[in-house]
Amino acid sequence: QLRSEETIIESHPKMVSLDYKLQSLEVDTRLKANKLLPRIDVQYNFITETPEVARTFNTADYKGGFNISFPLFLRKERGDLKLARIKQNDTEFEIDATRINLKNKINALKQELQSYVVQNEITQQMVSDYQRMLQAEERKFQLGESSLFLVNSRESKLIDGQLKAIEIQNKFFSTKAKLFNSLAVNPEL
Repeated sequence: QLRSEETIIESHPKMVSLDYKLQSLEVDTRLKANKLLPRIDVQYNFITETPEVARTFNTADYKGGFNISFPLFLRKERGDLKLARIKQNDTEFEIDATRINLKNKINALKQELQSYVVQNEITQQMVSDYQRMLQAEERKFQLGESSLFLVNSRESKLIDGQLKAIEIQNKFFSTKAKLFNSLAVNPEL
């Protein structure tokens, strides 16, 4: 159960989105780090009057060279690299915070569901007791020991109890839907 919950949290769309964001920032950080390296351009050209004909190339006639450039001050590049690393750390913290928020939300909804299960059991017992009380009052009424007012009162209490039971079941299913929504999964039928 715990492992599947971890898997569900890690495959949550918000977590997947943040993971892609982190991967993008890692690539950006590597790019910024490469801008700190010197730039080297190498050139090599054969010199010939008729380049269309391959036999006219003479290896003694060539022009070659290379160009090395390195900025004296790397303030901008270093600043960009530092900013990229800060963004990467910020995203890692956001991933951790999102993971914790998802876990807390899921745990809160599971506890709420458990609470509704207990409330439902108590309410079902209460409805059952009201049903027995109504039956007993109707029996007393048939024997002449009760009044119609007491029978109606017991029946009213039974209806109130049934409405309360339906309300708790509705809250239970609503909370269960919120749990599935938080997990970003479809309920298994």
